Order: sequence, then structure tokens, then C-alpha cells
Amino acid sequence: MYKTYLTLPEVVPKKLCDTMIEESSSYDEHLAGVMWKKEADLKKDRNSKIRFYPIDHWVVPKLCEIAAEINKEYYGFDISNLQCPQFAEYKKGQHYQWHRDIYPPEPDGPYPGLIRKLSMCIQLSNFEDYKGGILQVKNMDGKIEPIEGFKNKGDMIMFPSFNLHRIKAVTEGTRHSLVCWFMGQPFR
Repeated sequence: MYKTYLTLPEVVPKKLCDTMIEESSSYDEHLAGVMWKKEADLKKDRNSKIRFYPIDHWVVPKLCEIAAEINKEYYGFDISNLQCPQFAEYKKGQHYQWHRDIYPPEPDGPYPGLIRKLSMCIQLSNFEDYKGGILQVKNMDGKIEPIEGFKNKGDMIMFPSFNLHRIKAVTEGTRHSLVCWFMGQPFR
């Protein structure tokens, strides 16, 4: 049964969320870009800092297990790979405008011929630690669906990578999340 998104409340223990935030400083920080153009307009498109966890990070097998279960029950996509998990940090004024995570397959690189099919986001911060920074997802009719069960530390959301979504600007505090993309051959 298709769902615009699926939430799993408190699937990651709070202590592990804290550990992932602490560990993130071990990885190189990058200014986030966008996939649909070479250079992002930081005032319009996306404004956040990101770090990539290695594909052999200890959290990856569990994320793959969860994604496989959800995909089997709700989506039935042909999934074969996970792209490196991305740690994201949004501070006051930072955001990510409406976008899709899917993009045309690349002919070479680490994932030749594959596209993103399922997007996963884990809330690493307490919702009380920041204001704004709300994730919004549009359904197939282009309407914003209210998201239930995705505001507490450890909550997870999954949705097809072709769904439009955004992170509204943080107005106070800092929002941390971990995002993963599950990939496979292009849709037929």
C-alpha cells in the first residue's frame, strides 16, 4: 500500500542520536549544494552544513534493515545500494527549498546507472532545541501533507525520493538530522 511518507517514532535511541552528533565532527564539513544545478543560490535553494558518514559506519546495517522492511511493505522498489549517510546541521536562517532527491543516473562514479529511490531522515535533535526547521512533504497531487510522528529525537521518516519536500528555515537554535538514500536501477 503506497504512502506519501511513513514515520517511525523514536526508532533510534536518544543516546545513539547524541553519539551521532558527537561523531559528526570527525568527518569533513561541507557547504551543502543541490543536485539540480552546479552552484546553489544559498539565499534561495539551500543553506546548511553537511558531513558524510562512511558507508561502513556502524549505523548503516540497521538503516538498511529498516529500509528493506518498509520498502517491502509499502513501496516495492528495486533497491540495491545505500548512498553514504549525510549528517546535516541547520542553524538560524538555514533551510532547504522544495526539491526532489531523485536525479538522472550518472554513467560513472560510485553508483553508476543508479538513482535514488527511497529517502530516509532521522531526527537527531530535540524539537524543543530549535524553532522552525520543519520538514514538509508534498503528496502526488502536490498538496503538503501534515507530518505526524516526526519531531522528537530518534524519530524517522521515509518517503519516495521523487516526492517534493523541503526544510523550512530554522528561526532559533540548531537542527541536526541524518539523511540516507536507497538506490537502484531507474524506474521502468
